[in-house]
Amino acid sequence: RGSVLQRDHNYLFYEHYYADTAQIYHDKRRKNCYKRDPLKRYAVFLRMLYKRFKAKFDATSIDEFVGEFKQTMPGYPCPSTPTVYRYIDRGLLDVSNIDLPMKLKRRRNQRHHSHDGHALHKKNLGNSIEQRPKEVEDRATPLHWEGDLVKGVRRKNQPALMTLTERTTRFEVVIKIPDY
Repeated sequence: RGSVLQRDHNYLFYEHYYADTAQIYHDKRRKNCYKRDPLKRYAVFLRMLYKRFKAKFDATSIDEFVGEFKQTMPGYPCPSTPTVYRYIDRGLLDVSNIDLPMKLKRRRNQRHHSHDGHALHKKNLGNSIEQRPKEVEDRATPLHWEGDLVKGVRRKNQPALMTLTERTTRFEVVIKIPDY
């Protein structure tokens, strides 16, 4: 550790211990002893994760993405699925729970229940049907439309149907939306 090769008067080598040299070696090694930032270690994985989940809607889960990444890029470090979910829950990544459609669908046993009636990770999609005005409810006034979006398989390049219904006459318009 602190031993240094020395040469005696006969030009023969021998080892001698010096405390100063041992301290220098120790300090040099201690510079490399620190906890590395895991987000820097997984930079390639995280870049691909951001592209995948911040792009157009895709119904893959984090577990599917981790499995695909391990198969396609075996030379790069990849965190485990629970680790990625933990990073998302702590807010360390640019991906939030709203970007993960499969996580919002699952009803897990939660430790902390909110009693105020507000869901933490729910998208606000606008006003509810229950909050519409009274004149629309009785269907007496014309030109009040009700819309709905019908989706099949929730993958890329799959069409959807938009239905518009006039409340008074019940006239319906159905429009096919490609690549939703």
